[in-house]
Amino acid sequence: MRQALHSRVAVIGVSVMALVLAIVALLTHQLIRVGDRQELDRLLRQELGEVRLGLPEELRTAAGDDGVTSAGEVDLAVQRYLAVHPGSDRHLTVIQIGSRRLATRDGPSALQQLQLRGHFPPASPGH
Repeated sequence: MRQALHSRVAVIGVSVMALVLAIVALLTHQLIRVGDRQELDRLLRQELGEVRLGLPEELRTAAGDDGVTSAGEVDLAVQRYLAVHPGSDRHLTVIQIGSRRLATRDGPSALQQLQLRGHFPPASPGH
């Protein structure tokens, strides 16, 4: 009887320990996901800031002496901006001019494939 009690206590102890380890693993996974999401949000805010600073400068340069920017000059300015600000393994920058989309040469392969096929979800300004 005493041996059976010790066996039951050991089984219960091991079961509780396994449950605690599973909960810790799940919580760790969630913390890593939240941390990754926060890092990605930080990266995207940084990229948005760079677009807001860098693209207008490229557009001013493209405008030339007359101060007027033609469609071709806008296209060239965006291409120059994207050449200097490539994507990364975590993001792809896409700038739409009318119906034309220009994108960075680098970016996650899944996003590059969506961009090549034209299957990006509809965008709203700044997103």
